[in-house]
Amino acid sequence: GIVKDQLFIGTKETRSSANIYFIGPDGNVARKIEECSPESAVWETRVNAACAADGRIFLASEFLPAVRVYAPSGSLEMEFRYAPLTKNYVRPDPWMAGGIVDEGVHRVLCYDVAVDSEGSIYLLVSADWKANELCRLYWFDPLGDFQEAVDLGFPCGNLEIDDAGRFYFLSQMATGCLYRFTPARGDRR
Repeated sequence: GIVKDQLFIGTKETRSSANIYFIGPDGNVARKIEECSPESAVWETRVNAACAADGRIFLASEFLPAVRVYAPSGSLEMEFRYAPLTKNYVRPDPWMAGGIVDEGVHRVLCYDVAVDSEGSIYLLVSADWKANELCRLYWFDPLGDFQEAVDLGFPCGNLEIDDAGRFYFLSQMATGCLYRFTPARGDRR
């Protein structure tokens, strides 16, 4: 992603935390955000990242139902958790990320996070563990308070929201299709 003309890249280091690195114009690392919560430090596989217009960075873990919001400076501003409802959960192979710890909080596949121009936060989360890219869209207000969850009737694994408020859903595994939705005036769903 881009934050104020600076590139940021999310990485996963083997058997450690996932991090966000900021790359300066010279191609060198200018700074990094260490994304390492106690319960997910070892088993984290993917951290989804989105950037708001004001430069805040939103990170959503694949296996941990939590969203962390960072200021452009890299300081943690807010963290909130949510309660995903994923059907047909099966415990993964013990060597797979998230398969060792089975406390209920790892029963999630968060595919993506996006923020609209008003600061509302959207999460694309697996609706059915056994069906690739069948998702539920979670909507939170700018303070992280849950508003609504909607089942999507098509497969998708990525979410983007443009400046006009149009939603783009990309299916990478199931169909390879790109879906675009324009919300009706005054209707956020």
